Amino acid sequence: MEHVFYIAIVDLETMNTKEKLIEVAVKQFNARGINSVTIRDIAHEVGISSGNFVYYFKNTEALIEHFYENMYNEVAIDTDMKEHEGFERLHQILEEITVFMTKYRFFYTDIIEIFRLCPAVRKDYSGKYASRKKIYTQILKHFESKGLLKPSTSFDDLSHIIWFTMTFWQAQRKIIPAGSPQVQPEFILNQIWQLLIPAMTKKGLAEYKKVMKGSGSGLRKKP
Repeated sequence: MEHVFYIAIVDLETMNTKEKLIEVAVKQFNARGINSVTIRDIAHEVGISSGNFVYYFKNTEALIEHFYENMYNEVAIDTDMKEHEGFERLHQILEEITVFMTKYRFFYTDIIEIFRLCPAVRKDYSGKYASRKKIYTQILKHFESKGLLKPSTSFDDLSHIIWFTMTFWQAQRKIIPAGSPQVQPEFILNQIWQLLIPAMTKKGLAEYKKVMKGSGSGLRKKP
């Protein structure tokens, strides 16, 4: 089965003013970064005054906090692993995460600036670190029980590295051109699998190759 990355096309004409402000803000933040976009920029593209913008969001901080509170509700990703599920399911989960992160890439590209601007976001995101790491660890232990990963693996350390790689993948856009392979979703998927390969058993490696062949991703060698 071939997996396809996509971003939904948004029709602003069907939205109310607040929804338009949100969609335009995402587009402009993604293209230029949060420090280069003003309330006036967003309001102008929507076709309202800056004063009308403030009616919906009093400042940029309030807008970003709104994004943070609501964007994770947009896509509910089921990370529970069923007994029969293997690497194919993990590949699907990672694809769903990277599609989500690509749509809201400004949040991850400017994550440090956002934390400085919005202390409440930083505090909440820091609190979620443990839960995200726990999820990754549970998934890895599931694969250990199926004989796909070596039991000697430090799943706690590996979970942290996976979290770190996924979280700061988009931030490299600050120094790497947007069209480079390294900022594409397919690249980060491959890098996560490269982290897992040394921990795979022979059975796990065989399943990994099968998943990559079925996904159309291909096997990529480390440079």
